Amino acid sequence: MEVNKRRAVLRLLVLVHLLLPVAVLAIFRWLTTDFHGWWVARNAVRVVAFGELGLLATWLGLAGALSNWRLAAAALGSAECWCVLVVSHPDEAPLNLAAYLLAPGALTLALALAIRRTSLRSFDPLVPDDDSGWQFSVSQLLLFTGLVAVLIVLAQQYLKQAFVVSPLLVASEGSQIAVFVMIWATLRRRGRWVRTPVAAIVSCSVGMIVQVYLSESYFWGIILFPSTVTVWDWWEDLISIPTFIVLASFFAAATVQVAARCGYSPSHG
Repeated sequence: MEVNKRRAVLRLLVLVHLLLPVAVLAIFRWLTTDFHGWWVARNAVRVVAFGELGLLATWLGLAGALSNWRLAAAALGSAECWCVLVVSHPDEAPLNLAAYLLAPGALTLALALAIRRTSLRSFDPLVPDDDSGWQFSVSQLLLFTGLVAVLIVLAQQYLKQAFVVSPLLVASEGSQIAVFVMIWATLRRRGRWVRTPVAAIVSCSVGMIVQVYLSESYFWGIILFPSTVTVWDWWEDLISIPTFIVLASFFAAATVQVAARCGYSPSHG
């Protein structure tokens, strides 16, 4: 691919990621008169905003030395996600929304940094595979993500007993973990076609945890009495959030792959 075309594709990727949260927010605002559509659209806004922050945190953590422009880009992206959440959640304190973004983002960054420090390879999906660096097995992926999912569930149940936990915090953690897992699973070429479906299942499972937390009574009502609900109820209270989270995860991973094929390596530029 010619250099100019590669640069054009990279700029288009950046533009798409800049416009995506705004576009989803516009759809949400358009659907404010429809109660059902409003709730689903707002969940889409949440997943997109939190997922974009997860992508930024993963990018920072897996990259090489942090340059000023890289930190500035991450700060601007985080600010955009925060503004989108402020507009879509006028009933929430802006500082709380910042905490819901940045606290899980810090965890995502820490996980990415931990993996980066144990790796001898750069963040480059096109580097030929060998026995060092980013290699990990499906069993390791399952173990890691399974432990994360169990911890999320246990923390959710414990905190619900002791504190009032915001659904936004759960949605943020779930969205960012799913994005991180999908990017991690698709980084290396060898075994990607095995790891990717596993990561998709994990992302969907994490999305289901978020769905249960956000619409618990409706969710179990559908499970226990499926014949009494409509197709829309199935979408709204059972599969909408897992679908959004899986799509956001795939989009983040696809962005990394396309950027790599255009010659961009976060560890160098």
